[in-house]
Amino acid sequence: MVTLTALSLTPSARDWLATTTTARVLNTFDRACNLINQDKAILALVTSERGLNPFAMVVASADPTIFQAVSATSAVSVDARRLAVGPLQINAESASLWNPVPDWPALREMFADHPARFEELANTVMELAIGGSLLDLYLTPRPLARLLTRPSTATSLRSVSSQGAASGEGVPEGAGVRPNLPRN
Repeated sequence: MVTLTALSLTPSARDWLATTTTARVLNTFDRACNLINQDKAILALVTSERGLNPFAMVVASADPTIFQAVSATSAVSVDARRLAVGPLQINAESASLWNPVPDWPALREMFADHPARFEELANTVMELAIGGSLLDLYLTPRPLARLLTRPSTATSLRSVSSQGAASGEGVPEGAGVRPNLPRN
């Protein structure tokens, strides 16, 4: 058994722990593991290299590939302060809460008073961006226009949506949902 400590979690992750009665492994990656509960809500367990997302709990681990020890058949048990996934025991008692919702009024005021700050922020983001993050959408010129003008993408996205896959319905154990998006 490997004991890990949760460093931080989002309000959604905290609520997931508090309301989950049964859960299973949805899919695993080297640095992340997604769990799905009885309500089809998803919790992403991630190492600190991956960072937080709105449905995540970050765990401390010296091993960056800690989730290789977890499989689709791993047992999952949950309570409001602890989580067991296969051979991993995760203690969430001392995890700090991270709210993924920005303080929009404060940001609007800051940029309205000093418009040059937006350009400074954009430059900083470009310097610090990690490959594979959602910032790739910002850094790639007109990514949404390209995606929306390709018929195969629109068809794939519609078919995923119409099958209910986005809600977790019909998702087989151990499988993730990935629309057929074009590659650059």
